[in-house]
Amino acid sequence: MRRTSFFAWLLAILLAACNPVANFEEAEKQVGDWQENYNAGDAKRLYAMGGETFREQVSREDFDNFLKVLNGRLGKSVSSESAGKNVSNVNGTTHTIITMNTEFEQGAGVETFTFEGSDADMRLLHWNVDSPRLAFTADDIEDGGASEEASEAETGETAEAEPAAAE
Repeated sequence: MRRTSFFAWLLAILLAACNPVANFEEAEKQVGDWQENYNAGDAKRLYAMGGETFREQVSREDFDNFLKVLNGRLGKSVSSESAGKNVSNVNGTTHTIITMNTEFEQGAGVETFTFEGSDADMRLLHWNVDSPRLAFTADDIEDGGASEEASEAETGETAEAEPAAAE
């Protein structure tokens, strides 16, 4: 009997430390705030919303460039609906993942938000946007070639490799 009550006590402590419902509510609130700031074009606020680990992984300049690509290829988000949720606790660190099917002005995408921590201490760890509109296309490669040709015409230089010396 004593052993059963110990395990019940341990389970209660673990659940209190990682309350999935509270984590989902906080994460969904932050996702809404994130999407609102994204649509407002507030890159400074978005970067600040990321946690310390987020900011260690990506510089402000790289983040700003990423937002330019997203805005150019996808535009603002028009609508978004939940596609999945998950909470895990590994080695005392809680991760909450929210996946959103998002319709942007120029196409659909899937946003995945990964948060670290719980409740009010929860901070964005990763933000991933997956959309066919973000993939390189043949047109992108052709555009690169066209600008290379223009550059060659201006400088008179070509990008061809020098022939190998005869043996």
